[in-house]
Amino acid sequence: MMAKFDVDGFKNHLKTAKIGRTILYEEITGSTMDDARRLAHQVNDYPHGTAVLSERQTNARGAKDHKWDASNTGNIYVSFILHLPSCFKSFEGKYDLEVAACLAVLQVARKYGVVQAIPKWPNDIWVKGHKLAGFLAEDGRFDIPGSANSLIILGMGVNVNADTRRNADLHSIATSLFCERGGVAVDREAFFADVCAALETNLAHSREYSLDIFRRENLFQEHCSVSVTNLSLGCVIDAEFVAICGNWDIKFIDKSNNKTLQGNSETFSVRPKALRKILVVSTGIQNSKSAVHLLNWLNSLVDTSKYVVCMVPENSIISSDAWMTSCALLILAEHVYEPDPVSSKLYLFLQSGGSVMANGMASHFLAKLLDVPLKEMLLESSTLNSDLGLVHLQVQTEVTSDQRGTSPPGDPDKQFLSVIPAANGREFTTVTASLEPLIFPTSPVCFQFFSQDNCDNISLDFVEESLKALSIDQTLVTNGDADASGKKVQLKAFYKNQDEQNKTVAIFTARLNRGGKVAFWGFDVGVVYPLISEEEWSKLEGPNEPKNVHADRFKRDQLLMRVLEILLH
Repeated sequence: MMAKFDVDGFKNHLKTAKIGRTILYEEITGSTMDDARRLAHQVNDYPHGTAVLSERQTNARGAKDHKWDASNTGNIYVSFILHLPSCFKSFEGKYDLEVAACLAVLQVARKYGVVQAIPKWPNDIWVKGHKLAGFLAEDGRFDIPGSANSLIILGMGVNVNADTRRNADLHSIATSLFCERGGVAVDREAFFADVCAALETNLAHSREYSLDIFRRENLFQEHCSVSVTNLSLGCVIDAEFVAICGNWDIKFIDKSNNKTLQGNSETFSVRPKALRKILVVSTGIQNSKSAVHLLNWLNSLVDTSKYVVCMVPENSIISSDAWMTSCALLILAEHVYEPDPVSSKLYLFLQSGGSVMANGMASHFLAKLLDVPLKEMLLESSTLNSDLGLVHLQVQTEVTSDQRGTSPPGDPDKQFLSVIPAANGREFTTVTASLEPLIFPTSPVCFQFFSQDNCDNISLDFVEESLKALSIDQTLVTNGDADASGKKVQLKAFYKNQDEQNKTVAIFTARLNRGGKVAFWGFDVGVVYPLISEEEWSKLEGPNEPKNVHADRFKRDQLLMRVLEILLH
């Protein structure tokens, strides 16, 4: 269970004049918006700036009375009581407040390291296509006695310490600070105090000031492709985004007739149009639980504003080449049922510069196809389930860059730098970053890949006419053009064993001689570890397998994201 919000701790952090100075905290309520509206009539007890905060809400609502999930603890669900001039009761005035709150949370989220957070019109914050926060301003329908001000209720919901990636309902649409920080929890009291301070500052800004920042930072920029839903007609318009207008309307061009349309969030809903696909191939013959889990996991990590992640049957990639046009990454999720026709399609896709990731048994198929030496082995069984195995990995990423002062993410204590001369006279910095060892639950069967040093009797010469013969040691994967970006990345993971001098490769990424990229996972990453009940957790003492596997979940996320970054760039 998450710790309750510490009101006294929050007050110790607070540096505002009015916002948050009065706070009411409840563990559970229907709606903080309704509570704030009711309490606000007691003006002396709940003045301007009062925050009504709840750990959970059973009837949370957003714009257009949309219901949303506020059942996860560890987040910020709050409504502010504001006494403001009556002009803020208008649509544009309420929008001014929503943007002020949006920019406040954006500023603080970035301060806490979530630098990819961006505002999305009309009133959300997204990170890589996943919602981090939402905002709502409502007319309180009450005039403040003894003043010219009116009551406005400003609500916000911010996912702070919830693990949305492991939530069956939220993984593909939501994220949290906790997830984006790699499982590092946020001090909610300090975070909320910072949000209150930023909000108090933003409420004093003009619309023009906020509009300039909101436009500049927004997900939607001029000429980007968007899908616009006409809420009254229920139709979807393929459109080109033009601008956010001075009254908070949006302007866009309907691509079907080249007409320019304009309207507010009560008329239109806008989403980015993802033009590239990540295809997860399932045979439909084997047990597809692995493919389904991998699909869900990808949807929780991938930037869904840029990519559509979907599952396709194996026969759909055999029967046509059309999928190659929009496919950014093909993932072989399980055993390949028809190897010959799949092989011919993979050759064609890789020769055109496509990227392929093979998982578990599919990595055996791809390794045989590309003449990568490997051997099968059995893992030790899980202590909870004899049908499961556990893989212990040591991961190593090598980044070569001519951009001084930059380095890959990771523990600085585990990064080793050396400078080597470049052919063009520039100096390249090579950084090797190693993650702490991590645990993967998987099936008992896995595969070891071997470098040239381990396989003197196997030829690893490149064959120019084909895509075969990968050398694990010699092949380097590039993120874009090295001369332009100055950055190359190579990733390998080793099975952790007693003999550190005899490392065997568990995962590696490689670029083929025709430009295609491949990633091999020598074990099944689509296996789900058994859920442990709270009662069972309470009985566990000291270091143990369930706690260790659970603790490594964000390391596993990080590893998959690194592989995806290499394959998609």
